[in-house]
Amino acid sequence: MNLVDCYLDAIRMILEADPDLNFYAKGANKSSSLLFLEKVYRGLRNLFSPNRKIDDTYFLLEKEILNYEKTKKGVVKIESLPQTRIPRLALFFGDFTRVEADAIVNEASEDLTGCYVPGHNCIDNQIHSGAGLACRFACYHEFTLKNIKGYPSFVGVSKGYNLANRFIIHAVTPKSGRRPTDHEITLLMKTYKRVFLAARKIKARSLVLPLIGLEENFFSPKEVISIAIDSAIDAIYQMDNNLIVAIATDNQEIYEKCYKMLEDD
Repeated sequence: MNLVDCYLDAIRMILEADPDLNFYAKGANKSSSLLFLEKVYRGLRNLFSPNRKIDDTYFLLEKEILNYEKTKKGVVKIESLPQTRIPRLALFFGDFTRVEADAIVNEASEDLTGCYVPGHNCIDNQIHSGAGLACRFACYHEFTLKNIKGYPSFVGVSKGYNLANRFIIHAVTPKSGRRPTDHEITLLMKTYKRVFLAARKIKARSLVLPLIGLEENFFSPKEVISIAIDSAIDAIYQMDNNLIVAIATDNQEIYEKCYKMLEDD
């Protein structure tokens, strides 16, 4: 089966499971470009509700497609990243889902099943888009059906599914529509600490750490970067498994701030 047929079959299976999503797949056919089909397929995965049933054979197809997309983007081993002046601490600029490591951190939504906005560029959407519906269904069964809610500083773990990571550490950061209070800053610090406790529990030897806490709230980049760096350094020195951490962002300005703060420390 060629790639176009793979995408069209996966799209068809999603639409059979939820016909209400037909509006998003208009124009998807055998003459469509792979880029267009990739966009439609990602959007449908983002929109699909895990309370609907889908044929089990879908997940084999999803794995094949997402492995193709992962290979196309290129996988970067965390061990190959240049380290900062702090041993075993690296910075990564770009698509953090490319970095192969034992675990990656996701800034999770409160319902813990991912972002439902098609093609959104938030961390949650990028992580779930790369992991696939297999991850959304797993989170739904592990959290939603057990009435587990994502309160601020909640941390839960799932498999990495189709990502280049064995595990995903889902972390819920405090959200604020104004200048965060001291309590909210403390909650963010607690979230980062719990991320590293989860990494220890799953015996992760390497961790991709996107800067959680910058999205949909008023934490300043300086506050978030400082908390991330301090938490990572503490974990590197306290954990006894030679943990490697890559602080990651796809924002050039934030990356430069990270670099400067590490060099100035």
